[in-house]
This record gives sequence, C-alpha cells and structure tokens, in this order.
Amino acid sequence: MKSLESKVVDKKPMYGGIFIDKSLNDVPISPAAQRKNDEARAFLEKHPIPDHILNRHRSDK
Repeated sequence: MKSLESKVVDKKPMYGGIFIDKSLNDVPISPAAQRKNDEARAFLEKHPIPDHILNRHRSDK
C-alpha cells in the first residue's frame, strides 16, 4: 500500500478531509468484497430507497 503523506501537503482535501489518490484505482478487488458489493446491489434493486428519503433536504444547513 502506498503512503500519501508526501503528496498530501500540496493538495486540498476532497469530500471533507479525505484525499483521493487516482493511482490506487488499479488495485484488484478481493472476491469477498466483490460478493458483498453484488449482494448489496441486488438488495437495493429489490428494495429501492424511497424518493422522500433520497430527495430530502436538511434544514440545519
């Protein structure tokens, strides 16, 4: 696994403090992680998230 400490100094964080290193996109996905991803995708196809939850706006902003 690569260390990001030397690269992080010059870049601004994305997504609230999370740094994304595009060079790590070629890392293979483990079979267990792929299976869980497939199961989650199938579950969401059978039980979609209701629109009133997806489209709600937070009033505390």
